[in-house]
Order: sequence, then C-alpha cells, then structure tokens
Amino acid sequence: MDFPLTRRRRGTRVRRAPCPRTPAAFTSDDELLNASIQLFAARQALVEAEQTPGCPREALRAARDEERAWTRYWHASLRLGKPNLALGRLCRRHRLNRTECEILAALVLGQLSLLEQSIGSCADVLDTLAVPGAKAVEALRMLSEHGRLYRAGLLAYDDPDEDLARRSPMIDPTLVDAVLSRNVRAEKGWRVGSEQELYERLQAVTQALARKSEQQGYLMQSGAADRDTFKTQCKVRRLMSRLEETLQCHRNWKLAAYCENRLNHVEWLMFLALLGKALGHLPPDHELFTGGGLARAAAPTTDHYHRVLGLLGPASGLVSGGLVRPCGGAMELATDDPQALQDVEFELTRATADELGLRKLRLVRPKGEYQARRPQVRMSQLVLPPEVARALDLAAVHARSARRLSDDWGLGELIPYGGGMSLLFSGMPGTGKTAAAEALAHRLGRPILAVDYSRIQNCFVGQTEKNIVRAFREAADQEAVLFWDEADAMFFDRDSARHNWEIRDVNVLLQQLERFDGVCILATNRKVALDGALQRRIALKIDFPRPDRDHRRQIWQRLLPRKLPLARDVELDVLSRADLVGGEIKNIILNAARLALQRTDAGLVTMHDFQTAIRIEQEGGWNGAHGKRIGFGV
Repeated sequence: MDFPLTRRRRGTRVRRAPCPRTPAAFTSDDELLNASIQLFAARQALVEAEQTPGCPREALRAARDEERAWTRYWHASLRLGKPNLALGRLCRRHRLNRTECEILAALVLGQLSLLEQSIGSCADVLDTLAVPGAKAVEALRMLSEHGRLYRAGLLAYDDPDEDLARRSPMIDPTLVDAVLSRNVRAEKGWRVGSEQELYERLQAVTQALARKSEQQGYLMQSGAADRDTFKTQCKVRRLMSRLEETLQCHRNWKLAAYCENRLNHVEWLMFLALLGKALGHLPPDHELFTGGGLARAAAPTTDHYHRVLGLLGPASGLVSGGLVRPCGGAMELATDDPQALQDVEFELTRATADELGLRKLRLVRPKGEYQARRPQVRMSQLVLPPEVARALDLAAVHARSARRLSDDWGLGELIPYGGGMSLLFSGMPGTGKTAAAEALAHRLGRPILAVDYSRIQNCFVGQTEKNIVRAFREAADQEAVLFWDEADAMFFDRDSARHNWEIRDVNVLLQQLERFDGVCILATNRKVALDGALQRRIALKIDFPRPDRDHRRQIWQRLLPRKLPLARDVELDVLSRADLVGGEIKNIILNAARLALQRTDAGLVTMHDFQTAIRIEQEGGWNGAHGKRIGFGV
C-alpha cells in the first residue's frame, strides 16, 4: 500500500485503499504518512456518512468499521515502527498520547500539502482528525500552551493572542526536513576528529543562541511571536541534539564532562554561550554575554526568564562552582536581584578555560580591549634615589614571594584583602614613575598593562565600572603588572565626591583590588587625598622626588646614545646644572638633535643646541627669542 508522497491539489479526493488486516511496523516515514492520509480520509468519510440524510445503515456501518480498522492499524503500526522514523521517534521521546500523535501527523501532512483541506488554524486540525464534539475541548487543550506538543517545542503559534481555535499552528521545520530527507539512518552528531574541530562547529551554536536571545527580547517587549522566532528555537534544539550526540561518541573529551555530569540543560546553554565568547565567535561586549542575554537564550519560554536569570546569581552552581564569573557591571554580582543581574557581563573563569584546554589549542580569539606589552626598561637603566630603589626592590621581593609570605609563613591571616601587591607612585611628571613600573615588570618577568583616565572614563552610566573590571580581568588573564596612570583623576576620597558615579568608581576599584592577586601600581602626578579604604589597601607608597644635580648628571649620561655625534664643547657638568627631571632631559636630547640636523646634515650636536633645547623645554614651547609662536600671523 506504500506509494510515493505527492503534493495534493486542494479539494481533490484521496485515493482510498483497503485497510490491512494485520498491523505491521512502519518501515519509513513515507509509509507512516500514507497510512495517516488513509486514516484521516476514513475519518472524513465517516463524518460525511453520518451527516448525509437517509444514508443506508449498511453504508454507515461500513464507514465506521473502516475508520476503526484504520485507527487500530495506524496506532499499532506506529508503536511497532522502526526507531529511525522521525515521527515515531518524537512520539516516543515525548510520550505523546494517541490524539497528540495524530495531531503531529496531521500538522506534518498539512505542511507538505498532502491533505484534502489546508490546515490554517487549530480548528482545522480538529476537523482533519474529525474529533467528535464531546472530545473537542480536550483536543484543543492538547493544542494549547499547556499541552505536551507546545511544551516540547514541537508546536508554536503565529498569533498567540488569538482565540485558541483561530490560532495558526506552526510545526518544527526540522521535523518536516527529516521526513523529506528520507534518512534511513539517524545522524549521530557531527563528524569531527578532534575537540578543536568541535569548537569550530560550535560557532553555529553561538550564533543561534545570540539570535534566540535577540528574538526573545523582542518577544518580551512586544508579545508577538513569529515564524522566525520558532524556527530559531527549533534550530537551537537541533544543534544541541547534534552536539550532545557528538559528545556521546567522544566521552573522553573535556567538554563531555560538563554536558553529562556538571550542568542541567539551561545551565548548559548559558555555559555554551560563554564558551563561544572565549572562542571569539562574537565580540566580547555582545549583548548575549550579559545576564539578560544569557537568560533569554537559555529560557525555554519568556515565562521562565527570571527563574533562569537567578541561575547566574552569586550562590548559583555556575558562579559559586567556579565555572563562570562576572566580568563587568555595577558592584559585580553584589545581589541576587534579577534587575541587577540583567546588566552584569559574564565569562568563563580562567580555571574553566584551562580545564577545557582553550589556551593549548591556540584558537584564534579577538584581542581584548586592553593588551599588555613586553617591558622595555630595565632596573639598571634607571637613576633613582636610594630610598626609591630600596622600595622597588622590596616590592619585587613581595611579588615574587607572595605565596610564601601568605601561606607558608601564615601572614595571609593578617591580611583581610587579596594576596596581590598594590603600590602608589607619586611625583611630578617626568620623575620616572612609568619607567619604574616598566622596570619592575621586567624584573618580575611579566608584561605590563597600562591604562589611564581617558580610556577608562565613560559618560554612560555603569560603563566606567565595567571598564575598571575589564582592565583587572585582562591583567589577570595576561599575568601582567597593571599600571594605572593618572589614578588621581578617578580614585579620590569618597567623602569629597559630588556625584554618585564617583563613589561607584571607587567602590568597584576597592572590590577589584581585594580580588586581584597580581601587582597593581597606581600613579599620580600630584599629592591627592585618596580614599581611606584605598590607602589601607596600598602596601607601598613611593614618592619620586625631583633629581638632584648628581642624579641629573647620571640621567644625562645614560640617556645620551653612544652613536649621537657630540661636539667637544658639550659638558655634562654644565648641562646637569639646569633643574630638570628625566622626562624633560629626554625631550631636550631629542630637540637638540633636531636642531643640529636643521643646521646641517653632517653637523655635530653642540652645547649651543642643548642650551637652546633647554630654553625651549623650560619656556614650554617653540616661541620667544629662539622661535616663532604657533598660530597664524596677522
């Protein structure tokens, strides 16, 4: 009785076939759907016979017997069907009852235009199944949001605000694709040979989750679902099924442990979204990676949004278990309040990334906003007063022996804050604060990450706090010395603050300093009244004074390149008389060389060149007796 499935012109009669006497397992989806067509045709024939005035009793009895025979045959054959049948597999997986199985078959046939009448509403589904009036309410309940079909994601509506009977049902398009593809053997995941190949495949998962999050957000605002939303949800389910089937075939892969043992389905979705962030599938500041974005991507429906959002709170398994961490947002997870959690940014913890082997795989990831660099200055190049040199040496000892001091010697019990090293460098510009920070990083064998006020401050509410947190995160991930230039512009006494955001900035800095295990250097060009709590968290305060004459001579001697052609009249003792700092001396050497080149390409740098450059530096620019003012002449 199996014949090819063909699209049917609306209104044409079904070619009736006698019902087989003995049920037999459906061997293909085509056979199952053809039997469904015969079942629904028998139902329609019975309805017509019952509604035809004067219908002979024998004809009515025959129609009833035919309908009952097809109903028994269809359900018995469905139960016996092979496991690779798409329809049968879904019916068994979701434990659908007899009517729900028929509804699913009718919706697939309607999507394929294989029924005599089109299915444009839930009422049309009931007509196709020829549900008697006494059972119509129960059948409609199965088509509602409370039914298994909807809860399993097999069914959705184009117009959820309509009366239930008038709604336009939508079926999972992947089910129709599975029927049309005639796959005899069910696919078992992706064909990947390594975990790195799997991570590359996960880009489709990240993109689908981002799309679902965006559409769920629109749905929460407008309340209007559409076919694209339903298709995206179905795509996420399909991709998740393929991923889980892949991991079942590779149980020794690191990611499989998270799927099988450590996370429930909703946590698994949020975890995969953040894995996509670590793999660079989307920009790190994408909306998906906020608490709200993750909850929208993982929630089965919008009704579950706040419950899912709570899984990102500080006491949740994901956060308290050390799998994910907040990386931006005001006060960083100081509360379980869903409203606050929505705007917090999240990422995988460094331990999780290491456990998954993301660094060893050398995957291409976008660079963070703050990038550390290799320090170029060494301690031997600095000219510093003895007390400053001793303080830097003490800082280096502390940084190198932090674990020994804290754990082995028990000093960690006396320190209520983090195990990192915080220093404050103060002194006027050019006295060597930046060079000293770079030299300290070089001595510790670490890169240096420098940030300043202009890169951190942002006029948008909450963005400055996020930038502060991001800088600390980048420094920790890159194992870099964190150097804050112009710290006084941001981190002042909270009692003198005039705006709430100023207080929040200091609060976030204090919180990050407590958690930071590395070396953090705050630099200021002037004496400032730092917040008392911040003062207590600074282990060493180092003041960089103006160099005396002897130190200035040493600076001149070290900064003058050996290849620089100097005239015989250049005397360092004379040059060191000028009250200058190291930064100014560097500028003077550069300007003196430019003056020499301006005079002649082959000339030497003379004492006059240096004296002219000193006047330029002290007077603040190329003007006065030795040059022209900047601007237009009139």
